[in-house]
Amino acid sequence: MERGGISNIEHKYTRRAGTSEVNQEQHQGVKREADQYMPTTNIARIMRCVLPDHVKIADDAKEAIQVCVSEFINFITADANNRCHRDYRKTVTPEDVLAAMTSLGFGDYIDPLIVFLNKNRAQQDL
Repeated sequence: MERGGISNIEHKYTRRAGTSEVNQEQHQGVKREADQYMPTTNIARIMRCVLPDHVKIADDAKEAIQVCVSEFINFITADANNRCHRDYRKTVTPEDVLAAMTSLGFGDYIDPLIVFLNKNRAQQDL
């Protein structure tokens, strides 16, 4: 249902709450479930980059990856944020994220991430 349709899960997460409910949630600092996940369009775009052109991606597969990616990001970010709190800082830096990934067992990804980070910083300096 990629074109024009909407899946049950996507519909569940994109339904709008009443204005008073949204304001109350924002005031209380509560996140809606939809705000916790990356958009499926971004997920599908990334998946298509690594798959052959003739492959179709089921909506359930996109949604499963969406949940996994979001949980992974939350997992890494929570550890990086804890590091900041221990150091009495409020800003999470890329170095905090890299340290969190190393401590959580994702050290194999550090070298490619450092290359990407350096390229990104060089591009911003232009």
